[in-house]
Amino acid sequence: MFEVFKYDNGPDYPESGLFRIIKNGKIGYANAKGRIIIEPNFECAYPFKGDFAKVSDNCETEKDGEHSTWKAENWYQITKDGKRFEK
Repeated sequence: MFEVFKYDNGPDYPESGLFRIIKNGKIGYANAKGRIIIEPNFECAYPFKGDFAKVSDNCETEKDGEHSTWKAENWYQITKDGKRFEK
């Protein structure tokens, strides 16, 4: 099983048919039926925008009051099948 990533005090919003999940402290993606589509392997992962999502394997969370942001030097894009997008 997995837990749904929390965003804006509630469950993550589905974007492009997928929503973020957490399992063993890592972030991945599941579809509307709850099927894991991309195994949780990322420390930071943004929602999909179209066919791509911005992810990182090594990042830090910085708190700013009630909000937080992710900081990383090695962001990259993945496709909906979990493969790294190379330009």
